[in-house]
Amino acid sequence: KGGVYIKEDNKLLLYPEKISSGKKSIPSNKKSNISFTNTTREDLYLFWVDYNGNPTFSDKLSPGETHAGITTVGAVHVVTRNDGEVFEYITPLEGVDYIEIAE
Repeated sequence: KGGVYIKEDNKLLLYPEKISSGKKSIPSNKKSNISFTNTTREDLYLFWVDYNGNPTFSDKLSPGETHAGITTVGAVHVVTRNDGEVFEYITPLEGVDYIEIAE
C-alpha cells in the first residue's frame, strides 16, 4: 500500500494528480546546472513535471545522496516521500542551483 510506483518507461503509476497539483514546466532556452542533495533521514523521490503537467520520475535519493543534471529555468521539479506526498516543489534559477532538501 502507498509508495511511489514507477513503470519501466519512467512514468508515474500512482499519485500523478497529487504530485503535479496543476503545476507545469514552462518552456525555456535558459539552461541551469542543478544539484539536489537529500539531507533528510528518509528516501525521497525526484520528478520533473513536463509542459502538460505530467510527472516523470528522475531519481530516488537516499539520505546523503545527490542528483546532478542540466535543466531549464521554468522547469518544475517535485520531491516526494515514499507515500507520494509532496515534500517540496523546486523551480531552478538561471546558472547553477544547489538544492539542499532538508526538513
